[in-house]
Amino acid sequence: MRNILAIVLAVAFAGLCAPAALCQEAAEGTASGGKLASLDKDNDGLISKEEWPGRPEGFDRLDTNGDGKLDAVELAAGREKAREIREEVQERRREGERREGERREGESERIRERARGAAMFAMALFATIDTDKDGRMSSAEIDDFAAKIKAADLDKDGYVTKEEAREHIRQQMAKRLSDRLMEKFDANKDGKIERSEFPGDDERFKRFDVNGDGSITVDDFLAYKPRARREAKEESAEKEPAAKE
Repeated sequence: MRNILAIVLAVAFAGLCAPAALCQEAAEGTASGGKLASLDKDNDGLISKEEWPGRPEGFDRLDTNGDGKLDAVELAAGREKAREIREEVQERRREGERREGERREGESERIRERARGAAMFAMALFATIDTDKDGRMSSAEIDDFAAKIKAADLDKDGYVTKEEAREHIRQQMAKRLSDRLMEKFDANKDGKIERSEFPGDDERFKRFDVNGDGSITVDDFLAYKPRARREAKEESAEKEPAAKE
């Protein structure tokens, strides 16, 4: 992109004054009588279109007063214009190089960040599979991990979607929570928490007893959070029309 810009500006300048060094040399010649004199064939102190060695359109652009002659002032203005274009090209080149440097540095940082993330993921995955924490993954540990991944395929279609992975993790967390609560409150160890064993009030017991059979089981714990979210959405949906009214 930077090279294309430089070419475009160079072409634009070539149309203004061709050859490129001519304006500068001619303007310098106004003081020395050198180059200007060599172009001023009729020695009238001016350069006519016939004496001009560049392209006609370049002459027309330099001839700002439209008299068909180039005087020292017009040549000096052409030289100044050439300097401005040259400086603009250089400035745009420096700006392009600066932006390119920033882009490359940003890309390098993104690559480093991805590498760090990949390394952290690999370490976390290794720690998950290495259940006995001996610093090695055995075939049994790998098989056990594969079985856990397979268990997350809830619809048994041979694939694990993001939704299935989230639901599987939720179920595992709910199962661990229910196991702890059963251990703590299931006094007779029958796999159920009766109302007499539950420490909360009747309203809270009813919320946990999702199927309404008078006791709280592991299945109730697994169904509780989805039910709670569903009820919250329904309650929000009921309030929304009333708020609009």
